[in-house]
Parts: sequence; C-alpha cells; structure tokens
Amino acid sequence: WADRLMIGLTYSRMYKEIQTGVVQKVVFGEKYRKGNSLMPSLEYRKRNLFVRNLDVAFTANYNRNFTNNVDTATYRFNWLGEKTSLKGRKGEQSYQDMKSDNDNWNATFTANYHIGTAHTFVLNHVLNTFHRENHNSVSVDESNAIAKVTRKNITGFSYRLMPSEHWNLSVFGKYYNQFVAGPVATNTNQDNYVRTTRSVSSIGYGAAGTYFILPGLQAKLSYEKAYRLPTIEEMFGNEDLEMGDIGIRPENSDNINL
Repeated sequence: WADRLMIGLTYSRMYKEIQTGVVQKVVFGEKYRKGNSLMPSLEYRKRNLFVRNLDVAFTANYNRNFTNNVDTATYRFNWLGEKTSLKGRKGEQSYQDMKSDNDNWNATFTANYHIGTAHTFVLNHVLNTFHRENHNSVSVDESNAIAKVTRKNITGFSYRLMPSEHWNLSVFGKYYNQFVAGPVATNTNQDNYVRTTRSVSSIGYGAAGTYFILPGLQAKLSYEKAYRLPTIEEMFGNEDLEMGDIGIRPENSDNINL
C-alpha cells in the first residue's frame, strides 16, 4: 500500500542580534530577534497505485513558527560600541516588542501515468497557505489587529512523447491562483487601517523538445510563459526592517532556451 511512507518532526530555536539596519551606517547595539519553530511533515509514494503504470507522490508539512522582534533600548550606539541617550525616546529603530504567530501549510501532489514507453502524463498540484497574527506589547499599531493571510494554488498538467531515445517532446500548462488578505493604510499618516483582500489568477504554458543530431551532440529547445507569485516576505515583510506590499503583482516572463 506504500513504497515509501515517512513521518518527520523538526524543532528549531533561533536567537539573532540585529547589528545594522538596511545600510551599514545605521548601527544597533541592543536590538535582537528570537523565535522557535515546530514542523511535522509527511511523505508518501506509491508506484502502480490502483492500476498499472500510475505512480503518485504526496508531501505535506505544517510549520508553527513564533518570532519576537525586540527593540526597547533607550540608547543610540556607534561602531565602537559607544552609546548616547535617546533623550526620552525608546527604541533604536522603532519601539517594539513584537510577537508574531505564523502558521504555514505546504503540500504537493504529483501523479504520473505511463502508456507504454512513449507516452507520459503528469498532473501536479502545489498548495501553500500562510496566516500571521501580530501583537506589540509596548505600543499600539492599528495594523496589528488585522491578520495577514495568503493562499497559493498552482496546478500543472503535462504530456511527454518519447517514441525513441533520439528525440522527445513535452507540452504543459499551469494554472496559478493566489488569495491575499491584510491591512492597508487609509491615509498618509498610516494611523488607520482596513482589511483588504484580492485574488489573482494566471495561465502559464510551454513546450520543450530534445533531439540527438549525432550520438554525442544533442539539441534542446524550450519555451515557457511563466509566472512567479509574490513571496510572504515581499507581501508582508518581516515585521521589522523589511516592509511588505500586499498589492504587489505576480511577475511574468517569456523564457526561451536553446
């Protein structure tokens, strides 16, 4: 009933002192980040599932991640380690004791079906979901009351023709879908936020082929209309030095290789 079944559990802890900002002249002396992560995982593979020549593979993991960004110092530091008072201010960069709870699901399913030795059909689906809630225990930020959420679904289907070892041809299509929800400021002062949602969908496609001109010389040609969906960091940042933009659009490109 299974050729491979593996269950895993990963736990990690992290402590990192933040020494500089986004430019080297900005120096921090007491700013730090800490956190931990617990991730169970599952992998399943089976050849000839239900019928001959149908092979399936499934992987999944859940990552429960906690991150704490701390910036509560009352001094400013330089590269020599010398410090001067911030004179009534707190926080070397932005006064915070930010706790972030992150839930991240990832799953991949792949099915291969072979007809003889010449024809192969492949169906693949990738799911990624993310949910983040923030709480700043030393200051009030309206954006923290709104959770940050994203869901990605990418489905691909391909057909490969390989009538001989001398040449083969593949064609494929992909469907991309992403849902995003999170806070957006309603004014330039960024003191009022509302929850906004958006969903984007795109179709990608392509083809590839190879041919042996001589026994030691192979020609390859491929084309793909491809999309890259924004990452969590690009949309939501890291709640510290990196700013996100939930309105960012997917990248698209025409890729040709010869």
